[in-house]
Amino acid sequence: MAKATATPPRVNRTRELAAMTAAARPWTYQVAFWGLAALLFFPPFFRGLFFPPEQELALMGAAVIFWFTWLWKHGWRDYSFLSHPLDYFTLALPLVYIIAAFGAVNYGLAVDEIVKNILYFLAYWVAVQVVEREEDAGRLLHVIYLAAAGVALAGLFTATGLVYIKDGFLNGRIYSTFQYPNALASYLALAGFLGLFFWAHYGSRTVGESITDRVLLKTLPRRLLECRPYGYFYAAANFILLAVLFGTRSRGGLLITGAVFLLYLIGLHWQKRLPVLLHALYVGGLGYTTSHKFIAAAMAKQMGTAWLWILGGLTLVLAGQWVYAFAGKRSLSPWLEDKKRVNAGLASIVIACLIAGTAVLTTHHQVLEKVTSFTYLRNAFERTYFVQDALAMIKDRPVLGWGGGGWEEAYRAYQGYLYNSNEVHSHYFQVAVETGVVGLLVLLGIWASFLWAAHRAYWSAPASSTSRAMSWAVTTGALAVGLHAAVDFDLSLSALTLVLWTLFACARVSGYNRAQVPSNKLQAAKKGGIRPSNPVALAAATAAGAIVFLFAFFLASANSYATQAAGYLQQGNVRQGLAAMQKAAAYNPFNADYHTVLMRIYLSMGKPQQALEEARRSAALSRYSAGRQADLARASLAAGRYQDAVSYALRAVELAPYQIAWYETLAATCAAAGRGELQAGNKDAARRYLEQALKVPEMIQARVAGLGEEEKKLWVDAPMLSVTPGVHLGMGQARYLLGDLPGAEKSLQAAMQDNQLKGEASLWLALVREKQGKTGEAKKLVKEAGQINKNLEAAYERLKAVPTL
Repeated sequence: MAKATATPPRVNRTRELAAMTAAARPWTYQVAFWGLAALLFFPPFFRGLFFPPEQELALMGAAVIFWFTWLWKHGWRDYSFLSHPLDYFTLALPLVYIIAAFGAVNYGLAVDEIVKNILYFLAYWVAVQVVEREEDAGRLLHVIYLAAAGVALAGLFTATGLVYIKDGFLNGRIYSTFQYPNALASYLALAGFLGLFFWAHYGSRTVGESITDRVLLKTLPRRLLECRPYGYFYAAANFILLAVLFGTRSRGGLLITGAVFLLYLIGLHWQKRLPVLLHALYVGGLGYTTSHKFIAAAMAKQMGTAWLWILGGLTLVLAGQWVYAFAGKRSLSPWLEDKKRVNAGLASIVIACLIAGTAVLTTHHQVLEKVTSFTYLRNAFERTYFVQDALAMIKDRPVLGWGGGGWEEAYRAYQGYLYNSNEVHSHYFQVAVETGVVGLLVLLGIWASFLWAAHRAYWSAPASSTSRAMSWAVTTGALAVGLHAAVDFDLSLSALTLVLWTLFACARVSGYNRAQVPSNKLQAAKKGGIRPSNPVALAAATAAGAIVFLFAFFLASANSYATQAAGYLQQGNVRQGLAAMQKAAAYNPFNADYHTVLMRIYLSMGKPQQALEEARRSAALSRYSAGRQADLARASLAAGRYQDAVSYALRAVELAPYQIAWYETLAATCAAAGRGELQAGNKDAARRYLEQALKVPEMIQARVAGLGEEEKKLWVDAPMLSVTPGVHLGMGQARYLLGDLPGAEKSLQAAMQDNQLKGEASLWLALVREKQGKTGEAKKLVKEAGQINKNLEAAYERLKAVPTL
């Protein structure tokens, strides 16, 4: 066994300096730093922070952390705010979203995007302030790493039923708490690069080297201080991360991670390349095999077997780490100091991998056929359409875009066939749609500033230093996320974007070479360079933090009232439900959904004018929603505004021409408008509306005729457009009112094929039978309709009184 050596004096001095600096930091700094750490650690476990309610709570927390950061800075008389190009660009992005919101097509979604981007800036800015040394960055990176390991374990637990996470494991893919496997893959890939860095640079540290407290160093046994357990911990955590990364089965995520890993190897110091490559191949190979077997066992409900595979892989990983540590003591370390041997070893491994890959492709032709098939590449083909539609939207609003959420609101008016995607599946195109060229340039400025800062941090550090390795891990981890975000909507999950923005902050701080020196504030204090107190700056920061906090608080309160309203309405308590929803709309006047619910409440209460007013407010807040236009049509019918109702129904079809629901709404609206005009004695207007209902099939056929063959192949999210029972129901009503009894009978019998429409179709068919003189059949049909819905029997007598043409 190698003889133990004393800790070098230089290491002791560095450790003492770190301990003194940490001890000098006030409690306000500790609150700010660990508050940021909490903001990075917990969001991944809350559905990846994808949904507005969680984002609003996170923003409230970020506002508090922001204020404590300013309070700490005030103690040092440091009132700097922005001082780097990256600072300005990260602030510019939420500002652009705020400006774009004035012309947004959906104000509620625009507000949600403002919340997210303010949250990102606050997290970034706080990170820039509190990360003063390499140790600070290391702590935050460890928080990110540990959170990712926790998310990975949660994925394994939910796959085997130990915990329940909605949509955490579906169709043999691990979604975990992110509920989206591709974003999970991106998150785990980022953590994986951090894990490789930790293993390579911290894995060989002793317990004594990681302790800064003098009392502990003196009291703990020497044998414990000389232990090197960290390599085993990082190896085990990396295995879990990689196993779940493979378990996401994210094609794009794995391809991009592999490409960035090659870049990561190139940027490493030559002495670290071979150990990192061997570690990645060994742990990754075990992770891939274990993941495949684990998922197969989990799918077969063999939970014990699934966990045996994980434990077996973990055991082999730890055994491999022991072998590596043992060999390092004996012969590996001298061998790794010979650059020619290292390069020869790397070349041999690369050649072996290429030969193995070529052998697999040549002996398994089905693999190549599979990966080049339309079925395998279907998602890639589909996303080219997303981008085409995004470009068309950008062309129509090039400067400031459609406002936050603009794609989700308006894409159906531009799509070339029916697909369902509230995200562009490219973060950069999504930002361009929402904020135009201005927002895209700001986003590109963020990346350019980050890469410049990362370049500066990398080359300003010594070649073999931990600082350079940390900067490179941060850079490649961010690149893995950024490249994947070009082909997916990973960054719509705020938990991942918060982590990415924190990496930006670490690179920006390291780029100023602050990671190599003690706290600049301590230095300023020693030199007597502290500026005078500026309470105005603190007051301004306090006001800004309070505004952000209250902004998020009101939005969160609105969500709370809306949830209460939903509960009351489910219980049948309409009065309290109405009151709660009115409060929700008052606390967040931008959310169209609240006004839609109010419209429905008023309709149920028999108050059509109030319902129409709420429908108008909803449509004004959400201008490209076919659903809002359909609601307007419904409310207009109730208020007796028939021409408006038909216009709104037509507008719904224009906004979403490939969704059959709006054609059904149009047919029903035209029939109802015709019936209303007949009751009012306006026969010409009635005929016009009723004949318009009969033209709906032609509209459907014309839309289908405009589809290309590839678009028809890609259409899988719903049945192809056709004349559905819902359309037949509206046509049957119109034909009855026009006096075409045979045609009405045919249409209504087609409508009865849908069980949900059977009651109403039976009612109208009874009217046809009554006109045909088949009273017995009519009564039988009315009785059947009443069994489905008691209100239909009463409606029959009212409809009998409606004149026909």
